[in-house]
Amino acid sequence: IKTVKAGTTGGDMKNQLDNDNSKLEIWKADGSAQVGDGDKVGTGMIDKLIINGTEKDRKTIVVKGDTDGNGKITLLDAVKTLNHYLKKITLEGAYLEAADVDGNNKISLLDAVKILNHYLGKSSIYTV
Repeated sequence: IKTVKAGTTGGDMKNQLDNDNSKLEIWKADGSAQVGDGDKVGTGMIDKLIINGTEKDRKTIVVKGDTDGNGKITLLDAVKTLNHYLKKITLEGAYLEAADVDGNNKISLLDAVKILNHYLGKSSIYTV
């Protein structure tokens, strides 16, 4: 699910989806705990569709700009994106998708700058 904005709560996330909220569960990326309706969702978390106690579907959540999975866009997210660009670390999966804020399927210095500017309040990565 790639349309989630930073600061979205578990309840907000469920309300944005077509399924009955009582059948949706959001879990931390490592599967260790369910995320509450008032808790922020972050990149890598899993949205599960549970019907009669059986998992029928699951989707990974991507919050554009949130490369560390805490549901917020911080300086650390810009640094992680920059370090990926410089080949000092490797972002993978949902975290790699979160770093690609301009949507061109490449991680560039511009992605890190856009995340930094969003964090500083100079611009929004959600502006089209």
